[in-house]
Amino acid sequence: MPSDPIYSMRAVALATGLSQHLIRMWERRYRAVQPVRTGTNRRLYSDQDIERLRLLREAVARGHSIGQIAVLPDE
Repeated sequence: MPSDPIYSMRAVALATGLSQHLIRMWERRYRAVQPVRTGTNRRLYSDQDIERLRLLREAVARGHSIGQIAVLPDE
């Protein structure tokens, strides 16, 4: 069962080890994750978003291009 999007950008940056700037860039350029937005336009992330960003961070650290892997499913 998917979790509700409840995490702020700051919490996601801390949980993934990615900078807030890099997360926003991956969202905008590669659609790596698509967080929901509040009425005041704040991003909210789910557990699945956090896990996906962690997987992408690990793959990039191992030499993969974010542009090539961001479109792949999590599996």
